[in-house]
Amino acid sequence: MHKYQLSLVTRRNVESVRPVRHYLGLPEPVGRSEDQEDLPEAEFLVIEDIKQSGACLLLRFSATGQFSGDTWHESESDAKDQARFEFPGSVGEWRAVDHDEDPVALGVEMLASDRSGS
Repeated sequence: MHKYQLSLVTRRNVESVRPVRHYLGLPEPVGRSEDQEDLPEAEFLVIEDIKQSGACLLLRFSATGQFSGDTWHESESDAKDQARFEFPGSVGEWRAVDHDEDPVALGVEMLASDRSGS
């Protein structure tokens, strides 16, 4: 597996109520809901292969590349399952990211191109 894989989230199929909320701050009951700050809506996803453990991170980013949350997974398959759960019917094809490419910059570029119809 490449170190990074990238997928766009298509808005056409996103249900009005998403099953997962990502935010800054401690979860209840440790933290208070008024201290939580919602992270921006995810527009593209990146899976990062963590070589030393065999695990993966599922990273979420906004259309401008702003961080929108992350989760740790035991495998690439688990990370993709989580993406499909969070964005039912809306996860595009996964694209391997070349070693010399920045996955966030590439995601922003791909999303802009997709939206402009290029």
